[in-house]
Amino acid sequence: MEKAVHELKRLITERFPQAGFVIEEGFDPKGIYLVTTVDIADTDEVIDAVGDRLVELQVDEGLPVYVTPLRPITRVVAQLREQEATTLPPVSSNGTESYATPRHHSSSSLRSSGLRRGRSSPRAIASDSAKEYRP
Repeated sequence: MEKAVHELKRLITERFPQAGFVIEEGFDPKGIYLVTTVDIADTDEVIDAVGDRLVELQVDEGLPVYVTPLRPITRVVAQLREQEATTLPPVSSNGTESYATPRHHSSSSLRSSGLRRGRSSPRAIASDSAKEYRP
């Protein structure tokens, strides 16, 4: 198994010299997981680099070895911030930002929900509803 893990690390490092590795024992499915962190846009490229050999190790040699490619957390956070910055809020028909359409409730629906009394927790609402609607 150790030889197989070193071979997979070598194949990945040849294509991605900056790759980092952690070897873990996993249980779903049970086996050895080579977790590799590579700063690339598409982690499928890592599997492309080792896929054929990985299948040979798993199928032909019966070794429970797996590769899990990850991107560095700093890259993931940067991409999320970039997406957040480029996503514009919805605009209403009058040209102002609009995040939600207000809903209007009758006083009876507010009374039955407990919201009119300023109680908004699910437990408070359920408790109030049970008190008000006992047969």
